[in-house]
Amino acid sequence: MKARSGHTLLLVGAWLSLLAFIVGGSILLPLQKNSAGDSTALLYKFARNEPVLNTPQVAHIGKSLIADLGSMHVLLYQDGVLMHSFVILSKGRPGAPWETPSGTYVIQAKEVKHYSSIGGTWMPYSMQFYGNFFIHGWPTYTSGESVPLGYSGGCIRLSTADAKVVYDFIPSGTKIVVISDDKQEVFATSSRYYLHGDGTPPHVSATSFIVGDIDSGAVLWERGSHELKNPKGLTLLVSALTALETVNQYKLVRMSELLLGSAILRKYSIGAVDEMPAGALIYPLLFDGSDTAAKVFSLEHGTKQFVKYMNEKSVAIGMSDTVFGGPLSTDESTTTARDLMMLLGYIKEHKHFLIDVSLAKDKTLTNKWGDRRYDWTNKNAWILSGDGTYRGGMAAVDSRGGGDAVLLFDIPLAEFSPRTIAITILDSENLVADVRTIRQFVLEHFVYGIERADGEFFREKEDPTPNLIQRAKELINLD
Repeated sequence: MKARSGHTLLLVGAWLSLLAFIVGGSILLPLQKNSAGDSTALLYKFARNEPVLNTPQVAHIGKSLIADLGSMHVLLYQDGVLMHSFVILSKGRPGAPWETPSGTYVIQAKEVKHYSSIGGTWMPYSMQFYGNFFIHGWPTYTSGESVPLGYSGGCIRLSTADAKVVYDFIPSGTKIVVISDDKQEVFATSSRYYLHGDGTPPHVSATSFIVGDIDSGAVLWERGSHELKNPKGLTLLVSALTALETVNQYKLVRMSELLLGSAILRKYSIGAVDEMPAGALIYPLLFDGSDTAAKVFSLEHGTKQFVKYMNEKSVAIGMSDTVFGGPLSTDESTTTARDLMMLLGYIKEHKHFLIDVSLAKDKTLTNKWGDRRYDWTNKNAWILSGDGTYRGGMAAVDSRGGGDAVLLFDIPLAEFSPRTIAITILDSENLVADVRTIRQFVLEHFVYGIERADGEFFREKEDPTPNLIQRAKELINLD
């Protein structure tokens, strides 16, 4: 009787949704939950997306700054009113390790003339907002010659005259919002996902996970995604991100010292044959979950400051329930599956270099004569199996096969192209099996709506209603 009532409810929901679609509106289909309370989907509609503009928050009291890397402008506000607008002349190259980081920060150190030890340049009217990233005027070499036009090393470059106005206008502690691309400020109020079949969730051993479309943000399935958990090995993904943005990647470290646990970061070579650039340690950090590599990166500014940078970064990208106690997998930290999915989305969009590293099968380091010195192999299960749908991420697997992961897969949920689905999973008893189960469930039960270039759902011109009805029957199996 309950099953019949459930089918009737779904049928009513489907026909109401179909009617709403025909007249141009939208309605949510009924959710199904199992006894554990798992939501098989949060959003599935017969409707087109309705884009809305998500305007960056501007302080209504006091001063604030928005750096829009899409329109290439710095905007200064006083009590919510736009006071100045300046053209950004240069930013970090998108997709490069030194891409200018987006997010919400505060102005930290200010110097009328700051010397960059990484670039070997003087930066006038410098305002640090995170790690190695500053807003400043046009830089010059120590000879006095101006740096040529082109991408910066990640800083936001203004004309020197404009930088002085910004420098004089904003005090330390001022909120700064860095927007990477104006297109990313448009979000959808509805999902294009359909759920078909009975939607009964299969067994997943993990106590906390979330599955979603990494590009649209639509959540398809979640369990305990707000529960506070220790990220353990996934902490190293944030250590890698922080190292990339705050540590001089060109400093040198000796492998012999590294193995003995007494590594020292050096700016200049001492002529040792086992020297390597610190930046190369990103590979073992992500390949093997190397705490040793994380320790080396924390040497640059000291562990306390490095952890401070980690927490500043988590706040900057909106990880509101995350606090890191240290840079290592063994440190006590807290996060949620939702926060980690947000982290993965940020890395995919704004630090794709880390995604590229996670997809590499191996890394060979050579000396200046081309001799092979060190080799690292990526031990990720989906890399080793040759899974062609794997699109990057990180997994931390324990000796029993359990563990945690943040992973991206292309799954064929749309008619013409796959969708990139993020799976964030914590406290799994069998990580590979859980990921396989989740992927299969999503593949069998979710369909991404067909759309035209203008964003409308496809409708047959000749006889729209019968085709829509047929499509609804195909998408929702009530037998």
